[in-house]
Amino acid sequence: MMRIATAPDAVSHDIALGTSHVVMSKAMSAAALVGEDVPMPVRAGMAYQLWMVHADGSTAPGPTFMPEGGEVLAFVEGDLSHVTALSVTEEPMAGSDRMTGEVIAVVAL
Repeated sequence: MMRIATAPDAVSHDIALGTSHVVMSKAMSAAALVGEDVPMPVRAGMAYQLWMVHADGSTAPGPTFMPEGGEVLAFVEGDLSHVTALSVTEEPMAGSDRMTGEVIAVVAL
């Protein structure tokens, strides 16, 4: 997290998931979603999943995560040069290959 946050090109964007924000560095090829006061997923047996949204509208799955005491930390790594947004959905605990849940939070990058 510190390497991403201190990268020369690091940017931070608020995202409407509790009190959360995304810190991203294209030079580091990584982003982190960091949050507090994040509620548990509404549906039982589900987790949150982070998605990378590309300029052409396609999506790539990121990690699943669950709040612990309302706090979350999730990382995505890889080429983020064509990622225009990050979205969060509720998905099965193991995650999904494609979005099946409704988008509950999104941040344009």
